[in-house]
Amino acid sequence: MHNPQYLKTATAVHVGRFDPAVSLTEDLPQGVDADILLLGCGDVRDILYTVFVERGLPERELDFTVCDVDEFVIGTMELHLRIRMSLIP
Repeated sequence: MHNPQYLKTATAVHVGRFDPAVSLTEDLPQGVDADILLLGCGDVRDILYTVFVERGLPERELDFTVCDVDEFVIGTMELHLRIRMSLIP
């Protein structure tokens, strides 16, 4: 008797999230340096939004460290950030 064979489907690619970007420094006092560790974040929206919100506020140093299980996600994030930084005059 024949058994049904199932093809192994590819894993879903999550292009983005459905929740809005958040400022990662909203709970820190103004002017205090921030060392931020992002675990499994998946995209750069929170980083870009945090940097955008910081414009016009007292200067502080922002240090982002990103960790993810999939090296493809980290490579994609780095590519996005490098392209955006190259567009800044």
